[in-house]
Formats: sequence, structure tokens, C-alpha cells
Amino acid sequence: MSSSASSDSRSRPCSRLRLVLLTVGLVLAASAPGHAQSVGRTAGVLDRQRPDYDATGVPLGGFRLYPSVTLSQSYNDNVFATERNTRGDFVTVLQPQLLLSSNWSRHSLGATAYGRFTRYWENEVADTDEYGASLNGSLDLASMGTASGFASYGRGAQARTDPEAPANSRPSLFDRQYLQLSYDKAFNRLLTRAEIEYDRYGFENAADRMLDRTEMSAAVQLGYQLSPRIALFLRPVYRDRHYEEPGGNGVSRDSEEYNLLVGVNFEVASLLIVNLSVGGLYATFDDPAYSDLTGVAINGSARWFPTERLTVTASARRSTQATQQTLASTRLNTTVQLAVDYELYRNVLVGSQVSFREDEFAGTPRTDKTWGAGVGLRYLINRTMAAYTEVGTLHRTSTAANAGFDQTVVTVGLRLQL
Repeated sequence: MSSSASSDSRSRPCSRLRLVLLTVGLVLAASAPGHAQSVGRTAGVLDRQRPDYDATGVPLGGFRLYPSVTLSQSYNDNVFATERNTRGDFVTVLQPQLLLSSNWSRHSLGATAYGRFTRYWENEVADTDEYGASLNGSLDLASMGTASGFASYGRGAQARTDPEAPANSRPSLFDRQYLQLSYDKAFNRLLTRAEIEYDRYGFENAADRMLDRTEMSAAVQLGYQLSPRIALFLRPVYRDRHYEEPGGNGVSRDSEEYNLLVGVNFEVASLLIVNLSVGGLYATFDDPAYSDLTGVAINGSARWFPTERLTVTASARRSTQATQQTLASTRLNTTVQLAVDYELYRNVLVGSQVSFREDEFAGTPRTDKTWGAGVGLRYLINRTMAAYTEVGTLHRTSTAANAGFDQTVVTVGLRLQL
């Protein structure tokens, strides 16, 4: 579920840390199912319940509503993520959210509505209004398995640090519609899963129209549970990517992609949880001007719990992404992250993160490499209020002219919730 314009891949400094720290204390509605079938659960520092500080929500019959609003103030020393002629600015961000979650005994249903309104003190041309809504649910079919779904619509803005972001002062705005349907069924030790995805992007600015596209994918996962804590699986994936306009060289970039992954999920004495799949990817393009692409596909994560108050999380992913770069057929993205979260006190959480990202533009000599690091602290004041601060930095090098940059962002914020 990734894309160059997706909010899950924005590459903002410390963005992963921010997302995780901001959601501590919320009871989340069920989200779209992950790609790996779980063989166990262990709560990390940022996942566990804290009754004295968690939001209680507002009861609404068989549902509970969790309203919240976050106000943050940042200083960004390179607002437009440029190599030269950098501009620094103060940035104010307001993020309201409504989260609705069912409390039924079997099935589940949830909904989310959110906004993100960004205002720059001096560079008003970079202001953005982002918003969206999502609906998710699952049906427990007893011996017939479980059916799940997730649907969303959102208006978003590409991060300035995205390799596809245009080199101009106006933000790149897009509308996104996403749908995922899945079905899980266990036959004794045999674990099966089928899923389909629909993902469409439509960009507002004429300069970004080459990224207008529809992506559809289908996957089947077959797993075998060796024990309650260990499972092996095989996962073939098919993806069709259709662009509404040709690339900068007038050539169609429409493609079909095939992945074949083998993986393992295991848990070691509630101290280590690993979900890892590795395999090959093959992409073929409609226009013969582009050569077929073969490579390695990776999707994995590991969580280590050395103590009850410390959680270490590592993740790695390698996949193709959409691109509008002239002469490039696609973009091969590799992302590796390491995060450490620590419960200093019951209501004081600290976290740090380092990351590396490589973007290879197939058919061209361009390669971008981005290093990131961040630290953050969250102070849980009570059930309705929390304060946080964080510092994040990014450094990119590129074989393309004027595509590198350095950026540091310092943020303080306050979150109110019910």
C-alpha cells in the first residue's frame, strides 16, 4: 500500500516517530489487514494500554467516538528541500481527527475523518489543506473464516522531500481513492489469504499530471503453521499500473508486475517477533522502448523486547514506485529503518529513529540516497492532554544535478483528546 505520493511514504524528517508518538493513548479502529498472517502478539512500549492516560472516548450505542486535535509549531530550515538557495520558515500545523470504533463482540466496524492544515509564516505559497476519511470493518464468519475491508478518500500534498516533488514553490496536491478487500481462512495448520487492492491518484497541478494513475493488485498467501509461534508462507502478487498520460518523452509507462515472495513469521518467547518475506519481482512495460525489469523484492519487520520498557523495531522494504522522471520507466525504492522506543516513566516516552532510503530510476543513471535521523519525547499529562517535542533531519545525495538537500525540522506540539 505504498506510493510516491502516499502519506505512508512522505519522508518528512522523523515522520514515522511523529506518527507513532501522536497515536499513543488512542484506541484505534481496526485498520486494513497486513500482508503477513500473525502467529502471536506482544505489546511494545508504544502499543500497550495506559488506563490513566488513554482516551476514554464518547459512547454512542455500540460504538465509541474518539475526537482529538493536535496543534504543532515547527521550524524548518529548508522548506522547499533544495540544494541551493534554501529558505527557512516557521510552520504551524492543525490536525483535527474523529475516530469511530465499534465495541461488538464478533464483527468490527470503524471510521476515521481527519484534516491537516499547514500554514507557513512567510512562504504562504507552500500552505496546504489536507483532509480525508476512511471506513474499515471485518466480518467473523466463524468456521468460514474472516472477511475484511478498508476504503478511503483523501486530499493530500506531496512532501517536498519526495523524489517526485516538482522543483517549484507551489505544493503538489492530489486526490486519492483506495480500496482493499481480503479474506482469511485457516484449514487446521494451513493458513490462506486472498486480497485485492484498488489505488487511484489524480493530481491537481498540470505539471504533475504524468503521475495520474490507477494501480490494481491481487495477491494470494498460502501459509503453514509449524507451531503456534512459527509459520512459513508463499505469496504471489500481481499488479497492474496504468497512467492516464504518457511520460515526459511521450512514451507510455503502463506496466504489469509480478512478485513471488517466500516468508516466515515467528515469535521467540515473547522477546522477538519477526515477519519477513523475500523474493523476486518482474515488471514488463506496454511500450517496447522500456526494458523489462527484474529485481529483488523485500518486505519485513522485526520487533525486539529486551525489557518491558524498551522496544527495538527494524523494518526493510524494496518495491517499485510510480515515477514521472523523463526516460525512467519506474522507480525502485529500498527503505530501511531502525527505531528505539523507551518508557522513561509511565507517562514519559522517548524515541529515536535512523533510516536509509535509495531510489533508483530504471532506464536512467539517476540514483538518490537519503539518510534520516530523529529523536522525540512525549509527555502524557492526563487522559485528555499530551505534549511532545521532536527533532528530525534528512540528508540526500543524488547523481542528478541539484537534486540533493539537507533539512532539519524542530517541532513542539500539544494534543487534546476525549
